Amino acid sequence: MPALDATSDLIATTTAWGKGQPLDASLARISAQTPAARVEISIGARPVADPRALLESLSDRFSYLAHHSAPILPGAFLRPETHSPKEAVAALRALGISRYTIHPPTKRRIARVEDFYTWAWEWFDTLGEAGIDVRLETMYTPRDREETNVVGGYHLDSNKATLDFCAAARARGIEIPLLIDLSHLFIGLHGQTWTNQDVLDMLTSDLSDHLHVSANDGRRDLHVPVPDAHPVMDWMTGNLDRFAYVVDEGRRDVPVSLLRALA
Repeated sequence: MPALDATSDLIATTTAWGKGQPLDASLARISAQTPAARVEISIGARPVADPRALLESLSDRFSYLAHHSAPILPGAFLRPETHSPKEAVAALRALGISRYTIHPPTKRRIARVEDFYTWAWEWFDTLGEAGIDVRLETMYTPRDREETNVVGGYHLDSNKATLDFCAAARARGIEIPLLIDLSHLFIGLHGQTWTNQDVLDMLTSDLSDHLHVSANDGRRDLHVPVPDAHPVMDWMTGNLDRFAYVVDEGRRDVPVSLLRALA
């Protein structure tokens, strides 16, 4: 894969630019303030009444991906927690979106690893049969008491859990199962469920083609831009060109190029 050579090769996201505005206003803001040609529609923007007409009206400017809680239903979010894979297929096909990345379920919702795997295979199989790529996002063990009380933890929260899942996925013929979120792995580094070498090994593996980047305080997923002097920047350096999809989730008011990480 060639190295990224222009800021437009990076994918904008409503996580970073949405500011809680309706999807039409969020996309207008992305169009005015970034050169991005692709947008990942996710949390950060609110639903609109006719998302299909909106996305079609901007089709000469953007192509789209969807991530987890995505405001792509009429007046509502598409969420894996509340919608079935078949419902997701219908919504994504209606908008011409062929990649949907999702969080694994919380352990409060699905406790047993075996049941999590069954859940995951349904998503991969159903969307895959419809020609829609699915990737599951790397997570972390919550380090904030409130988050722990609410979710009870997440699947794919450690290096071992993630590698075990990938081995099971490949045994089913799913060669690229992951979205790697470096902000989540930074929380895992602080929680000692990931080591620095674990992260580097994951980045240089062939288990993912999709990367989320942002920074935090090691405790909460704050979605702040990545500073120059930060482990996430160190992890990105020399590795961004390994990924077909690089999404900068750092919330901001002005564009900041990640291209300095391509040395």
